Amino acid sequence: MIRDTLINEWSTTKNIWLLHPELKAHEVFETYYRLDKSKGHNKSSKLMWFVAYCYDPKSIFAGMPEFGPKGVLESTSRALWVRGKTTDPANFHAVNSNSITELKKVWVSLTHKPGDIMLREWRETMESRAEVIKKTEYRFDEYDVEGKLIKGNVKEFDEMISRTPKMFDLLEAVEAKRQEEASDGKSFGGSKDSLSDGGTI
Repeated sequence: MIRDTLINEWSTTKNIWLLHPELKAHEVFETYYRLDKSKGHNKSSKLMWFVAYCYDPKSIFAGMPEFGPKGVLESTSRALWVRGKTTDPANFHAVNSNSITELKKVWVSLTHKPGDIMLREWRETMESRAEVIKKTEYRFDEYDVEGKLIKGNVKEFDEMISRTPKMFDLLEAVEAKRQEEASDGKSFGGSKDSLSDGGTI
């Protein structure tokens, strides 16, 4: 059975390994715990809490975009509880990005059904697309000093902008359908959950 959360008690001040020692049963989590030589394994505990708040379905931040100034990664990185002696809170994700990516993969696999993972990846792709559009310069055709045409991107850029809202609308419609199916005890796509998926056994 895939659990919809690995956390029974949420905190940022308590050590996650003491609250949830069962997490060490997983090889990847146990490796982070074992290799962490900080006092009380506090460094890896902080990493685990960060991943939990960013990616657990029961987190208060579930549903926030992942990237961007208002995304969950940057917002959580700026929280004072992630402050360390050598790590500025604003840089927490950047400094620990490889570890967070590895821990995220495991966390999501343990708390998301396959259809939900697909939706999360789709959402992340769309957010990346929006970020690319935001950073792309709008360029018209022009000519250099030798009279050679330098092709702009107006047509392609306009098409990309016009398609994006429709793509987000489709994603949100599928996400809403998924939530509806989940509340009815169905797996993604319409098939009924097994007894174990539904929590009966």
